[in-house]
Amino acid sequence: MKFAHVHIPKTAGGSVNDWFKQYNPDSLVFNTHNTIDKCQTKFDFSFCILRNTYYRLISAYEFAKSQALRKYNKRLSKGDIKGATEAFNMNTTDTDIISWLSYHIETDNNVVWPLDKWTKNVDIILNQENIIEDFKLIQEKLNCFYPLQKTQHVLNYSKEKYLTEDYIAFVYRHFHKEIDKYDYKVL
Repeated sequence: MKFAHVHIPKTAGGSVNDWFKQYNPDSLVFNTHNTIDKCQTKFDFSFCILRNTYYRLISAYEFAKSQALRKYNKRLSKGDIKGATEAFNMNTTDTDIISWLSYHIETDNNVVWPLDKWTKNVDIILNQENIIEDFKLIQEKLNCFYPLQKTQHVLNYSKEKYLTEDYIAFVYRHFHKEIDKYDYKVL
């Protein structure tokens, strides 16, 4: 059986892709940060994983910060001071989360695409908040029951510091359709 995984950024997709690589490498034919209409290979089922929008966007911001810091340190260790400084520009993290999100919304970066764009024509929708249980549907279709592990991008940060009234209002203003559709709350 062939699967197409529409990998929405910051939804546990890396760990899912690692599971497929380890236990069913020939069954996953599409696993990119792109929509299903970009898949050029025949598949039996497509799936994606959703995550509460408020937390997915915080995770994206924190990931961008961690990547920028990694690039900064790498370039600095090579003596590239100019390159290290450029690692912290507006496109990455030299700003607050709302400005960062605004920039990525304006430039149509896939990290902030609305969920409806990702889920269009996808057969199976799983939820990151319940991924171990939801992923059993994929495991049953493959008759492969090895446990799903967190293997990618596990960052330690306090999401609570971002959950300000301004952040919540900004995210709701830009993503109210998916927040209402999936009944996402700030917990």
